[in-house]
Order: sequence, then C-alpha cells, then structure tokens
Amino acid sequence: MNRLVLIGNGFDLAHGLKTSYKDFILWYWEKRVAELKTEYIRNKKSDNLCTIKVTDKNTLDLSWQSYLHANRLINVSNDKLYDILKNPEYRTEFSYTSTFFENINHEVETKNWVDIENEYYKLLVRYTKENITESAKRNKIEKLNKDLSLITELLAEYLKTAEEKISKNDRFSKRIFSKIYEEIKPKDIAISAKETYRTFVESKYEQLKMREGKEIDKDSFKHLKESMFKENTYREYREPDSIMLLSFNYTDIVKNYVRDDWGGICNYIHGDLEHEGSIIFGYGDELDENYKKITEENDNQLLKNVKSIRYLESDNYRNVLQFIESAPFQIYIMGHSCGNSDRTLLNTLFEHKNCVSIKPFYYKRKENGIEKDNYLDIAMNISRNFTDQKLLRERVVNKNYCEELKR
Repeated sequence: MNRLVLIGNGFDLAHGLKTSYKDFILWYWEKRVAELKTEYIRNKKSDNLCTIKVTDKNTLDLSWQSYLHANRLINVSNDKLYDILKNPEYRTEFSYTSTFFENINHEVETKNWVDIENEYYKLLVRYTKENITESAKRNKIEKLNKDLSLITELLAEYLKTAEEKISKNDRFSKRIFSKIYEEIKPKDIAISAKETYRTFVESKYEQLKMREGKEIDKDSFKHLKESMFKENTYREYREPDSIMLLSFNYTDIVKNYVRDDWGGICNYIHGDLEHEGSIIFGYGDELDENYKKITEENDNQLLKNVKSIRYLESDNYRNVLQFIESAPFQIYIMGHSCGNSDRTLLNTLFEHKNCVSIKPFYYKRKENGIEKDNYLDIAMNISRNFTDQKLLRERVVNKNYCEELKR
C-alpha cells in the first residue's frame, strides 16, 4: 500500500513563504512603482497589463523621477508609494490594459484573495459566449493568453524572490516530515477497503520476517491479526511501501522531504522554477459543462492552457498514473485547496479504484478571538471533484482523525 501526498500552496505558507496570489499582486505593484523612481523619459508607464500616468497639467512634461522629487515622494518606500499615488490629491491615474489583470485585482481588493487560474477560465468561457464577430473573439482570446503568459513569468520571478528570503532552518519541519512518513492508520481506511488493508499488513509482516531470515511465528501472526485495527500496535508492519510527493507548487521546499531510503519520491506535476519552460499554469476542469462547448469551438487558442493537454509535454502525469495503478494507495492533502482548477486530475485520483482513503490536513486561525479551521472548506472542495457522492463520504477521513498542518 502506497501514499500519495498532494502538496499545495498551503504547504509553502506553512513554511513561512509568502506565496499566496495576494502576496504576488502586492509584490507586482511595489515593483511597478519602484520602476517609476528610475524613469527619466516620460510620466506614462505601461507594461501591457496596466498603465500609470500623471494627469496634473502642471507636471505633464516631467519625467516620473522629476515628478516624484517635485512632490517629495522619491524616498517613500515602494509599498507606501503605491497607496499614495492612488490618492486623487497627487493627480495620477492607474488604468488597466488587461481585463484579466483588472479582474484579478478586483478580487484581491474585494475578497482579499484570488484564484488566478479560475479568473482566467471564467474569462475564457465568457469570451466564447459573447455575441461578437469571430475575429473580435479571436483577438480577445489571444490577448487573454498573452496576459496569462506574462503573469506566469512575473509569478515565477516573484516566487524566486520569496524562496530567497526563507532561511535553511525554515525549509524543513520534523513534525511535517513525521506525518508524511508515518504508518498507515487503520481508522483512516474506508470501510470497503478494510480487507485490502488487512492483506497489506499481513504481507508486510511476512516480508519483514523473511527479510530477517526467520520463520513466521504462528502465535505472533495470530496476535497481529487480532491487533491490526488498533492504532498503536505493530507500527513497523503499517509503513507505506512507497510515498509520492505530488507537488502542485513550483518552489523547491518539498524537495527537503524526499527520502529515497524511506520510499519517498517527488513529482512536480506543474513544473518547477528551475525549468521555467516546464511551468503549467491554466485550467484543469474538464468536468465543467462549459468545457465541452470550448472544445467544440475548433480553436486551438482556447485549449492552449488546458492542464491535461500540457501534461503531455512531460512524463510527470504518466508517472502519477503508474503510481496509482501499481498498488492500493491513500491520499494525504497538505496545503492543497482542491479547487476546480485541478478538478480533472483530482477526480482521477479521488475516484480511482485503488484509492483507500483521502485525509486532509487543515489549518487553524482566529477570528474575533474564536478559533476556527478550514476542514469543512477543504471537504466541500473535495466533494466537487467527485461524481459519486457515496464514494466521497466513504473515502474522506472524518475530522476526528485529521490534524492541523503546522510546523
């Protein structure tokens, strides 16, 4: 029996990396206003996502650097400068040249978070339904894809800077390591998979006895069969045979948890920062009713950022399939929200015949002095990846047996 660990953004956040999309957007604006301080030519600055310009008639001819000096803003920190320049008193204007980027910022401002991949998919669907000429529709979709490509490049740049700020000591947690490599717990196993679990423990017992060159003690074997559904007995016979860390992140934090001698392997299903051309950033919800309509449009631009198609560029996806086909497996979810942007892959994993359980690790927070957690949020997201709700209720480990993801 194996273990598949889904590594999402919350895994990096648990290690102190500021890798949320909100953090990325804040970094982008700080970077933009920082560029203004070295702009000598004009007071208008554009990057294909947005334009920043001065509207004050008295300073239209000034360069941005001169303008900032004139208003005594040149030494203001970049994060504060962004807020100041949005103040009407300084007569500057931020305008978007990308509807996609505008929507992303609107989500951050109104909800304090954003799912960039979902915003991309929503716009893609909207453009396919608009009653406009085919030429106009094609132009919108091409612009959307260019914007996503630019944002992907910026995101990779940001994540590299975020990685550099994390110390060596913060890149590893003994507690998280112990959870990844812990024994398979009988209470986690779905009722229908109890016999599979029993066979696994018995075979591990026989393998270890054979390895030690000893004959199988019948009394010990009988005691094992009587105790195999108790939590704290015969742990050495419950260790998973192989563990795949399936990372949906691009950062290298997860590599610190790979132990070959413990049966651990890592799979960067969406690519990594060391190979920027490998990064997959788009949408992966082929179960959505709009997806079929998109494929019927007969326009490859619409499919350019479909994850399941991009998976064909490497053998990462095939390796996942080989892993889940090779033996029964349980799933640990560490920091992955299980949102719709990965719905196609998650459905394949969650409803696979060899899956014996799905265990989410949640995080805790305090709201108005009251401690809360996101277990139910993860469970609700998991449910959207199932077509068989009965299977969902059987395989997802209930909260009593789940734990917080913390260092």
